[in-house]
Amino acid sequence: MTRRGATLGAILATCLVLAAALAIPVDVRHSAPFGFRLTLDPDRAIAVTGVTVTPNYPDFHRVDLDLRAYTPDERYDVTVYVQEVPLPVADDEGDAAGADEVTEPEPPAEAGPLRTVHLGLDQAEIAAEKGAFADPFVTVRFDPIADSAGKAYYVWVDTGANNDDAVLTVWSVKSYSRVAGHTTLAAFLADSPGSLPSWAGRVIFGAAMVTFALAMAALGAALAGASERPAVPIATRRGGDVRARSGPGSPD
Repeated sequence: MTRRGATLGAILATCLVLAAALAIPVDVRHSAPFGFRLTLDPDRAIAVTGVTVTPNYPDFHRVDLDLRAYTPDERYDVTVYVQEVPLPVADDEGDAAGADEVTEPEPPAEAGPLRTVHLGLDQAEIAAEKGAFADPFVTVRFDPIADSAGKAYYVWVDTGANNDDAVLTVWSVKSYSRVAGHTTLAAFLADSPGSLPSWAGRVIFGAAMVTFALAMAALGAALAGASERPAVPIATRRGGDVRARSGPGSPD
């Protein structure tokens, strides 16, 4: 293979990898402080049973619940509800009023939950005391909500009649959408994280892609150059005489 062919092949392979990465659906976590929503009600200093999440992508389909059970040897019949609620009203400074506050759900009487998921969990699976490296979250998946982007949903947990005397709380909630890679990229380019302007995100992404393509091209050229290098004869000693033995690729 020539060096030019290896370079073109590396660039083509890079383009194919990037195209596949942008087309494959992935679970993307919705924007939230610290990556999750706390269920603490600061007015009452307690953790309530749910929280409002605001997906910034379509196809909202998953929540991770940090459940904490305090009653030993209990089998919990848990029902998870997902219901659309009005968006928080923005104040004069553009901040969502009550965005950092948690309240109990107050759904309209005529509206029912969009999604309902039933779980059966042993207390050992959701014990209040977690190990230092234990994953505290229970993943709950449901049918995607196609038009979820820009809306608000209240996610809350209820226990069955068999658990009337048991204690179960929800410490935090993470929410996800299932979208293709190009959707996430478009959102990043349209609204860069932090205080970066949108044009800065585009420049950073473009520079990263050019650098990656050039690195792959340089690697392909280096491999092609190594394959074209002639083999060096290997010297051997027999009976006091030094003789050249044919190496790989050299004539006998």
